[in-house]
Amino acid sequence: MARHAAGETRASLERPGGASGSRPDLRGQGASFGLRHPNLGGLPAQQGGRTRDKRWLPFRGSDGQASTGGAAGWELRENRIMRPAIDHRPKILKAAARLFAARPFHEVLMEDVAEEAGVSKGTVYRFYRSKEDLCAAIVIEWMDSLLERLGEALRPDADIEAVLGDMIARMAEHLRRQFDFYRVMQKEEANASLIKRPEFLARRKAMRDAFAKAIRRGRERSELRDVDPEAAADMIIGMTFSLMKFGSPPRPPEEVAAMVTDLFLNGAARSGKGGSSDR
Repeated sequence: MARHAAGETRASLERPGGASGSRPDLRGQGASFGLRHPNLGGLPAQQGGRTRDKRWLPFRGSDGQASTGGAAGWELRENRIMRPAIDHRPKILKAAARLFAARPFHEVLMEDVAEEAGVSKGTVYRFYRSKEDLCAAIVIEWMDSLLERLGEALRPDADIEAVLGDMIARMAEHLRRQFDFYRVMQKEEANASLIKRPEFLARRKAMRDAFAKAIRRGRERSELRDVDPEAAADMIIGMTFSLMKFGSPPRPPEEVAAMVTDLFLNGAARSGKGGSSDR
């Protein structure tokens, strides 16, 4: 095989066109190459933020000029093509979240998501290989933005009541603003897929760790008694989610934060702060 022009990445395969230079016919070889017929283009796959594409193209000589046939023939060339400048992922995720939240998981098709988002089905598949991947991306996006907000509330100079109140208020507000995203996470079919994904489990742990960090700090400052930080974090998260999901009538985030913070710090007994609770 002749040397290729510098800077191009190409598969090291012999030219199927031979001396005649005719376009190769892959109809009998498609399975072995894993490619479509060259007239239909390649099969792109996402790798490292770029779209990688393989296709049969005219062979290029050392001068970089494409051959028009003859002895040069055809080659399987691997090009790297930058993604389009427009990133459709945010509107795809929002559209998918609305659909998944409103319908059973198995009734939502990728075609439905494309129509709701106002893009082609191919555009959806460019970013998400399957409905399961799309569903996971919805939840990961929601958790990432929530974790960022929780991190902002972990102020080292504030007392435990202020820190927990701020964290809970931010979480409640995040739930209110992106409730469709949260409902997707609660779907049984989605959850069955999510709990197997390391990226989801890592974020769920990070959410618990954020609250546990605040509770440990409160213990170190003698603001709290010796409670299990992880268990206490789970309780706070659970109370907040439950109030936002089942509360009737719905309460604003600030009210939810005040209720959960007070109940966690002071309990429900009449003794309150001054009694036997021994914070």
